[in-house]
Amino acid sequence: MASAAKRKTKTGAKVALVTGANSGIGKAVARALAADGYAVVVNYRSREKSAKATVEAICKDGGFAEAFQADVSRPADTDRLFAHIAETYGRLDVLINNVGDYLRKQIARLTPEDVRRMTESNYYSVVECSLRAAKLMRKQKSGRIVNIGYVYAERLQANPAVVAYFCAKQAVMSFSLSLAKDLAKYKVTVNIVSPGININSVEKPRRPSDQIPFGRFGKHADIVNAVFFFLKPESEYVTGTHMKVSGGHGL
Repeated sequence: MASAAKRKTKTGAKVALVTGANSGIGKAVARALAADGYAVVVNYRSREKSAKATVEAICKDGGFAEAFQADVSRPADTDRLFAHIAETYGRLDVLINNVGDYLRKQIARLTPEDVRRMTESNYYSVVECSLRAAKLMRKQKSGRIVNIGYVYAERLQANPAVVAYFCAKQAVMSFSLSLAKDLAKYKVTVNIVSPGININSVEKPRRPSDQIPFGRFGKHADIVNAVFFFLKPESEYVTGTHMKVSGGHGL
């Protein structure tokens, strides 16, 4: 697999890493990147069969991808992942920080372990991958980082039912803005795409129009289109931006 990856990158293919790419939004983004000519590293934590299915779908469509197991909230796993990328490809052009667990639990029942788990999954994973990607991208003087956020994350408000998840996504927002400012001089952009209520969301109203002004759930294609806006050459001057893809939900 590594030798095939080297042959692919020698032809000029750019390299993308998508965390949590074995299903849902991550899988959709990974497939779209491969269709656009990227060599894609499909990261997964535990669902190997699903990750391999993503790779098989990409290869069937004529693209290139490989699956790589790593819990990107853990430093040792993330080190192993990025060592592989550096050795196999020698570069990283796009990082999509998609991975992140969700938890709805009232504060009265919340445990410190719940908060720790949400923070590690949603925030530490972004930090672990972004700081390592930034090292490669500074040397290249190019690169795009897109973090998958939360439609309410830019607001400072009470949200007791999902407080652990909410706070982690707020941390992602703050970190992304600081990283965007730091990396701008290296021509590296950092942006956030925030879904509203998507077709694969854990919690959905029975009728979309109850909460979504546009009248339907978000589709994976909606998120893919937003991600690709930030990857276009014409978007090189856009950094530190939060794009809500929510059909008016959360406004």
